[in-house]
Amino acid sequence: MSFFIGYTQHHVDTREFSDRLAFFYSNMEDSSQTETPWYLEMLLVFAIGKLFSGTFDSGDRAELPGLSMFTHVQARLPSLSELFSLGKLGIEIHALAAVYLQNANRKEEGYLYISSALRLATAHGYHRTSGTKHLLQSEKVHLNRLWWTVYMQERRLAAATGNPSGISDDVIEIDMPNDSPGFPPALPLRTNIRIARVTGRILSTIYGPGNHPEETFVPNVQEIVQSLYWIAKEIPGEFSGKLIVSPSLEGDISLRTSAYLHMMLYQAILLTIRPVMLHVSKLILEEDHDENLNLGASPLGRLSRTCSEAARRLLEVLLTLRRKAILTTFGFFDLDAIFSAAFIMVLTLVVDSSRDECQKLCPSPGLLEALEILDYLVEKGNRFALQRAREVRRMRDHLATFLDIPKNNSPSDVRQQRQKEASSTSTGGGPAGETSQEHPSGLGSTPGDAGDREVLTPSGRSSQLGSRSLLDSSLWNDISYLWQQPLAAEDAQPPDQVPGATELLPYDAQNWASIFYNQDFALTGEDLG
Repeated sequence: MSFFIGYTQHHVDTREFSDRLAFFYSNMEDSSQTETPWYLEMLLVFAIGKLFSGTFDSGDRAELPGLSMFTHVQARLPSLSELFSLGKLGIEIHALAAVYLQNANRKEEGYLYISSALRLATAHGYHRTSGTKHLLQSEKVHLNRLWWTVYMQERRLAAATGNPSGISDDVIEIDMPNDSPGFPPALPLRTNIRIARVTGRILSTIYGPGNHPEETFVPNVQEIVQSLYWIAKEIPGEFSGKLIVSPSLEGDISLRTSAYLHMMLYQAILLTIRPVMLHVSKLILEEDHDENLNLGASPLGRLSRTCSEAARRLLEVLLTLRRKAILTTFGFFDLDAIFSAAFIMVLTLVVDSSRDECQKLCPSPGLLEALEILDYLVEKGNRFALQRAREVRRMRDHLATFLDIPKNNSPSDVRQQRQKEASSTSTGGGPAGETSQEHPSGLGSTPGDAGDREVLTPSGRSSQLGSRSLLDSSLWNDISYLWQQPLAAEDAQPPDQVPGATELLPYDAQNWASIFYNQDFALTGEDLG
């Protein structure tokens, strides 16, 4: 279980758990051990490990991996009163049960269990500095990390199910996790907590029900973008499967940790910008724009490219995990990331259908690679991936009936075909293979960059590879253009306004509600979050 979660969460103290596990197996003749609450926790860890790795109990794959263990635990769970008397163990048991349920596509039930874990932790006062001051340092560190893991898990499940969060940030007194001897590094956990907070704000601000007054909505979205920028600075600028020279368990855990953080960051970017790309697609499909709609130069066009690029980088991460055989077979966040990226690649087909051949995005990896990853999970027995793959293919095939887009090929196929054609007509160029050389950094490379360390960001400027190139000042400015306020004087100029930017946007785009609060968009809800 810890292998797939990496250092981004902390449900149990692995040292204490390992000691208990060794004692259990060295005293197998003592049947009373199976009557203890800790035995239930051990079974939950095993069940989650089976689910993540896709280790089925039977060859016919009739039920989910680890389900028999989980059902055994569920039938024997103590009451809330008993769990409260168990202290941290009661919290750990309910939090682990929520992990299994969430990854078994039972997120509503998972929300119930993690909410109970949060309330147990709150009742013990673990969110207050006074709640653990009487404990040993190692116990304080464990409880601090357990608290924040439960907090983070509850925030994400509350957002995913459309339910309110169980605690306000204002009442939390304890600091975020810090490095401590004997424990894994704290930075991945802290970063994950911050991403969870921002993701909760994204889903409540952009996708939440009810009216969103402009005077509060606009600053909230801009604060989200700023938060994402600072989070990106905490994550290593590059992600690459080649960072690990020799295979090792520790190296794979570090790789899985880095991949998870990149996945969650790119997911947050997609959630923030996706309504803009949906708006552009709607304009194209309804032909509700004039011939002067310049997606190459307008903020709408740049934001669409940023969204597509974030999805492309997300697929790069997932492909690396698959190549190293450490992609979670039944992983809520892994599957969600694949589907989100695939959906953006479908929208990219719509956007590219309105562009000249030389201006098409044609990201690589693209839609075909996203479907291949979904099919890979289907082959491993993940029936939820089968449902997602069918949805993506249905959307693609439907669009192909009335748009000039490839039905059976991905945008990357189109790009490779254009590269071959350009190579065959070139008089002084090298072989076609040289132009499509894989970038040494893995993530952040763009097809045709021939291995340069500098690439063009979605804003068109040269930037170092990495997450921050998606979150430079141009993203802030492009989003700001969507809400240009009336000027106090006719000759006044908005702050940071580029002359002529107003003309680059269609009239409809200057109304933020038409983009971020459009009830016609059936695919903007948290189901895609």
